[in-house]
Amino acid sequence: MRTFLITLGAALNMYLSGTAIASAQSYSHYLCQRYGIYCGSSNQQTTTNVPEIDVSSGLLAVAALAATLALAWEIKRRRS
Repeated sequence: MRTFLITLGAALNMYLSGTAIASAQSYSHYLCQRYGIYCGSSNQQTTTNVPEIDVSSGLLAVAALAATLALAWEIKRRRS
């Protein structure tokens, strides 16, 4: 169970890290307009398109990850 929680925590950390990067890209536009920092060399904001995931797709991905982890845990439990 401890390994399962560590793996789940690592997966959640990776997901939230990606979310933080995507939101930081839009936050730099605010910093450029308000304070004049992080504007780039030409003072024009360049943005990167980030694919959006709706709630049902996100929950489906989490469910697939949970099922994979549960299957791996069950296989390990039966072998020992």
